[in-house]
Amino acid sequence: EYTNAIDHAQSCTMASLRDLAILYANRAACHIMLLEFSDALESSRTAMGLDGTYLRGLLRAATCFSKMGRYEAAMNIYNKAYEEDLVTEKYFNTEVKEIESIRDTLTVMAEKFSEQKHFQGYYADDSAVHTIYRDLQEVVQKSPASVLARRLQAEILVATGKFSKALDTLRSCEKDLVHLPRAWSHELKAMCKLGRGDIESAIEELKVTNGYGDEVGIDASFEEEDCKLAQMGLRSREERNESLRLLEKIKAHKEKGNGLFQKGEQKKAAMEYTAALELSLGKLNFCGARVRAVCLCNRAATHQKAGNMIEAWADCSRAIALDSKYSKAMSRRAHILSHLRLYELEKQDLVSVEVIFDRSATYCKAQDVSL
Repeated sequence: EYTNAIDHAQSCTMASLRDLAILYANRAACHIMLLEFSDALESSRTAMGLDGTYLRGLLRAATCFSKMGRYEAAMNIYNKAYEEDLVTEKYFNTEVKEIESIRDTLTVMAEKFSEQKHFQGYYADDSAVHTIYRDLQEVVQKSPASVLARRLQAEILVATGKFSKALDTLRSCEKDLVHLPRAWSHELKAMCKLGRGDIESAIEELKVTNGYGDEVGIDASFEEEDCKLAQMGLRSREERNESLRLLEKIKAHKEKGNGLFQKGEQKKAAMEYTAALELSLGKLNFCGARVRAVCLCNRAATHQKAGNMIEAWADCSRAIALDSKYSKAMSRRAHILSHLRLYELEKQDLVSVEVIFDRSATYCKAQDVSL
């Protein structure tokens, strides 16, 4: 309706610039209520261009910037309103203090989460990460379109092994955030796929990032401080390529091991799985836990085939310690335990496998997908 009113007002010679500014500012308010902050900002800026002293136009633009995590831009507008005596000193101080509080809280959270990282990712202290995620929810409520806040949300979900939820958050980010760094999107997908043990798909996602620079998604309209905040913690193209090269080496050893296993050359196959495992140790982030578990489980198969049941049991146990939801390792260990006549332990593993598949089936039913 406001759009229709704007169209009529633009063709009406009696309508003043203030009249048009009011209509654009009101339309901006509607977009804000609908969480359409880019559209709201566009209408607010138009209102400001028509009448730079119209307070509601200014304040709605400031609200949009704050909701989008562009705190420097928001404070610039409040400064303008205060300097032109459009707001009181008390109102100005209250609003600026609130924005600074959100910005500083978000920056501290990003720094704390970064402390949990090492080399190419994270090995996170669960309690610290969960605390950051809990506190982050309040920031996201205040700045739902903040690039950094939403990125942190997704990365923490990956850090705690919630890969499906992380991908759901990512899809929401791609839909809602105009300035989301696309290289980061593909890297997060790679991390999720790596976390599920799908090294091939992870490699393909990382290859896509080569088409993007280090600052994709942030345009020239961003203030310098807002740009730094939005890009906080992003990895460079060279860092992404380093991950890609590492994964390709691990994949090569793993595939060579698979080929040797099929030929019955168990000792050589075990050496290739060990090489893949050693490459991943200390190099891949927590998302590599499933990759390491796969290498250990495959090496267990070579020991099992060679009749070395204790070594096979040990590797399966290490794999399960890395990834307690890895049903293949549990199933293989159960078979080994049966061979060792440890039937009670075998039963425990088989029950665990059944629970994992039951949970997977429940999730798939809820998401309307197949196993």
